[in-house]
Amino acid sequence: MNISKKAFSLLAVLVLVSFVICSSVAQASTFTAPEKLADYLYYMEYTDYVPDLTTGEQVKTGFACSAVRNGNFYGRNLDLDYSDVPEFVIKVAAEEGRYASIGMAAILTLKSNEVDKVSETELLAMPNLTFDGINENGVAMNCNVCPAPDLDFATLLSTNYGKPRIHAIAVVRYVLDHAKSAAHGVELLKNMDIYGGYGTWGLHWMLSDAKETYIVECIDGVFGA
Repeated sequence: MNISKKAFSLLAVLVLVSFVICSSVAQASTFTAPEKLADYLYYMEYTDYVPDLTTGEQVKTGFACSAVRNGNFYGRNLDLDYSDVPEFVIKVAAEEGRYASIGMAAILTLKSNEVDKVSETELLAMPNLTFDGINENGVAMNCNVCPAPDLDFATLLSTNYGKPRIHAIAVVRYVLDHAKSAAHGVELLKNMDIYGGYGTWGLHWMLSDAKETYIVECIDGVFGA
């Protein structure tokens, strides 16, 4: 797939403002240096990254957000605690077993717009923490909060005992990497054991392609779409 920076703003008409907490992964650089697009916004391309399905276990904050699909318009909004932090347009190249995709990420714990303070380890890990994006098959997905004060999402352990475990924050990246369609994305998640949330907040997702849209939720340990 060949997605340019200009095409990103047109492709899928994604309105993306995302957030991230980085995990630690050590490996040689496989990404381009951050290129400034605007204040607080940078562009990076990844030829490879190390998948981390536990991403998000250390997240401690909360937020509010919303998303909408109306025909070919796909919109996204995040109302976060105010933070002057750099955000990154993340483009991941295709390889065997992984589709190309583009989305956005940020490091909320940085609390600074000084991109030179972002370590190479954090930059390398960032694709794992994509919360909004679209892949080369036109599969678009975002993550939203699902407030449920009666449930403890910080310690929620399982939706599908015995299946491969994946933290809720890693779900979007997993689907973008592997889904041929929105329906296929749902089937992939049915075969995973999704756990955790964004701090004490639960998460749910909007998953779309050109033909249909799904709302995916994990409520009280039960997966539904």
